[in-house]
Amino acid sequence: MEITKPDGKKIRTPAESIQSIYSKPGFDSDCNLKYSDEDKGPFSVYVSKIEPDPASRYALKILKFLHKNNITGIKEGGIKKLGRNKISVDFISAEKANKFLDLDILECNKYFTYIPKFQIFLMRVVRDIPTDWSLEELI
Repeated sequence: MEITKPDGKKIRTPAESIQSIYSKPGFDSDCNLKYSDEDKGPFSVYVSKIEPDPASRYALKILKFLHKNNITGIKEGGIKKLGRNKISVDFISAEKANKFLDLDILECNKYFTYIPKFQIFLMRVVRDIPTDWSLEELI
């Protein structure tokens, strides 16, 4: 369905988007993502507290946690605060990042870790595709 805006431009509703028809297998799932050997850096892992405390100094607590537990392989300058309850930790290799994700002490200390999907998957916009192409031809 197309909608005509007051300025005369036409836009399509999201239902007509190819993205609603086809997406990379596993992209929409909540599976635990891991880096593969073919991935290129940065190897970022997001860390947040499962039960956030609004009054806590979260970034300082996670830094203390990383130091206390001797977490290795963190890239120099690779820790960034992303918000009140989330930080990004950049590792020097995919192996180090994946090892960090598997640590049991994270869950015991109520930390939630994950690799953001945009670090693994690449999404592009393709324009000017002939309307007579089938989905298979497009893919």
